[in-house]
Amino acid sequence: MTLLDRIDRFCRWAVLDRLKRSRPLRWQPFIALAAIIASYILLVSGEGHFAPWRFAVGITLYVGGSVAAALMRQMGPRLSPNQAGPLDERELSIQARASAWSGRTLSVSAMVGCFYMAYADWFQIWRPSTPLDWVFLGMALQSASMLLPTLIASWLQPLPEADIDEE
Repeated sequence: MTLLDRIDRFCRWAVLDRLKRSRPLRWQPFIALAAIIASYILLVSGEGHFAPWRFAVGITLYVGGSVAAALMRQMGPRLSPNQAGPLDERELSIQARASAWSGRTLSVSAMVGCFYMAYADWFQIWRPSTPLDWVFLGMALQSASMLLPTLIASWLQPLPEADIDEE
């Protein structure tokens, strides 16, 4: 058995060959999105009092959520041409719908956020006030914009036959 045969056998044993196939990821993006939201809450909470544990956990959650978002973008539904070739008509349709819904979701969130910021002082509720709060908000929105098309495209695609039998 050659070295390449051994590596190929190991990849099949470790289920690494399944990573090449794109498949709908229905619930996993919610976990990454929850980690990104929790990281933002941890990073901006404390009202000026720095807590090292809160910062460490917040950064860890953010990095974990962002890395998960990037990996899910690669392992989830195909949204851009890759080594498997160009997108077919069905994939182009799903990509267009997922991008449109993602853009709408982020735009509506930004509009609601603008109204929230305008009235936060009036109602005396919390709003981002330091430059670091705004930086963390921008980073969270960037990760969410990377994750939302994958999440939406996963729900637009039907489950493969093998996955339906498992549920």
